[in-house]
Amino acid sequence: MLKNDVVSYWIKDSRDFGIAIKHRTLRILLDRREVSMERLTEITRFLWEKQGQDVDELVTLFYLPGVQTDSTVYAIGSCMKDGKANIRYER
Repeated sequence: MLKNDVVSYWIKDSRDFGIAIKHRTLRILLDRREVSMERLTEITRFLWEKQGQDVDELVTLFYLPGVQTDSTVYAIGSCMKDGKANIRYER
């Protein structure tokens, strides 16, 4: 379990793919039903700093507690080599 201020989360798994452009996808389980876009951005940026320096793009897939991780994603984050984290989700 990792903690980012008030949000706890677990990295369920990590998957690398790509040949010319290397990508890493992290599936993240959140401990709360609602997490702000700012917190998701902070988590994505933090994980990129710790685990994404060796790839061209780090993608974070966020899941709410109790949600089947083979189905609906709550939010998708990404961070490229420039270190700028982006979050996409529907409210």
